[in-house]
Amino acid sequence: MHPADPGNGPAGSQPRRWRTLASVSRIRNVSFSTADHVLLLVLWAVSTPIFIAQLGDERFGVWVLINAVVGLGGVFSLGFGEATIRFVAKYRADGRDDLVHRVVETTFVLYLAAGIVFGAGVAAAASWLAVHALGVSATHAAEATAGLRLAGLALVVTSLLKVFESAINGFERFDLTARISMVARTGIIVANAAAALLGFGLIVLMTITVVGLAGQAVATYRVVMHRFLPELRLFRAPSREVTGDVVRFGAHSWLQITSGALSNTVDRFLVGALVSPAAAGVYAVCLQLAQQIHLLLVRALAFIMPAASGAAGSGDGGHALREAYSHGVCLTLALIGVIAIPLYVLAPQVLTVWIGPDFATDGTDTLRLLTIYFAIWGIGVAPFYLLNGAGLPGWNTAAGLVHGLVIVAVAALLLPKLGLEGAAWARLAALPTLALVLAAMHARVLRAGRLATALLVAGIGVLLALAALIEARTAGLIDARFGELLVAGPVLVLAGGLLSLVFVLLARRAA
Repeated sequence: MHPADPGNGPAGSQPRRWRTLASVSRIRNVSFSTADHVLLLVLWAVSTPIFIAQLGDERFGVWVLINAVVGLGGVFSLGFGEATIRFVAKYRADGRDDLVHRVVETTFVLYLAAGIVFGAGVAAAASWLAVHALGVSATHAAEATAGLRLAGLALVVTSLLKVFESAINGFERFDLTARISMVARTGIIVANAAAALLGFGLIVLMTITVVGLAGQAVATYRVVMHRFLPELRLFRAPSREVTGDVVRFGAHSWLQITSGALSNTVDRFLVGALVSPAAAGVYAVCLQLAQQIHLLLVRALAFIMPAASGAAGSGDGGHALREAYSHGVCLTLALIGVIAIPLYVLAPQVLTVWIGPDFATDGTDTLRLLTIYFAIWGIGVAPFYLLNGAGLPGWNTAAGLVHGLVIVAVAALLLPKLGLEGAAWARLAALPTLALVLAAMHARVLRAGRLATALLVAGIGVLLALAALIEARTAGLIDARFGELLVAGPVLVLAGGLLSLVFVLLARRAA
């Protein structure tokens, strides 16, 4: 029997075996997911100076915080997107085509209901949120309130978009959702930048965002209907047969997403409330820049979860999971090597050329601390996906909640004393929780591969030490000018990549 290509037909198509997947689908998924994220990074890098210059420090900070509210859509979804990916992949592997349809129909209704409830809640509380939660001054309170109401509408639209994206990803076709996302995000960011240059404010920018997300949702829905689930019936009553599985797994996913929001969003609001909205803008830019290390790994390794869900119950599932971890180790080291070293060393030059010298003065130390944090935190991406895909999400849930709570508690303590750097130090204080994820993966999933993890940790330690050494040696030798960055950047990328290659080869032999 020769299984059909996953995702190139309706639910009746059988998934490829893992080894075949590794040669075609995995490369395709990684390539497009990474390209989508790199494009977003480039667009964000180009547009951020425009927003800062046109909106001003405080309004830019408010704009960042409103977008952070939209980013909380994952929390408000109650984990149904991740449940969709897991059970679409699982039921496809089991040959239960009818349940594939019912999973998507069920999560659509649940997702939409959650989006409406939480979106309406944000819109109703917009005035209070603007003044008390975001700390917006009276001058911009009315504009921020209107922007938050539009953010509530964006949450509803996002709930529809995410369920369709999750359905496609459950067929292990991350490349399709990435293609749609690349077009939609480019349109949204370019239109927002143009509107800012023309002098429009936050209300117009948020309207453009809502319209762009709606177009992305429609395009994604059409792909689902035409390529995967032509008999899909939306607004159908949730299926009792799958609702229990979806809600149970969704509860764990929701807690994981909530812990992620504690880690990656709440501290921005704390900076805004305890320091100032302008400081929140500086912190958000540094956070977004350093976070690319982690986000690139999240996008590049996202294929592991649905593939692991299908492989966990197969005869060679153990081999498949160990192979996935081996590839995850290699990608982790490679990305950290080529990103963390230049970002740490060139932090002041990058911020000066990109935003300005005053911004670099305020943000350099914070950016460097955040770079160290995300380099180390990236170790947990592959284990996270393996545990979820193997049906053991509780370990990720526990580790994530503790991690997020530590960040929030320590940030609230340190921000009044240390300013922006206090939020960065709070993240470093939460890193020991990573040990729980690694221990659970070794004990419950792989039952092997500890040497690969040891090499991964050692490799990242060496890379960070090299970054600190290069920074100390080159302090004052690299000017904050674009020409010097064009020379120093590639040299540091090459240095990090070559050193990473040594540990990549060792890890492949060990895993």
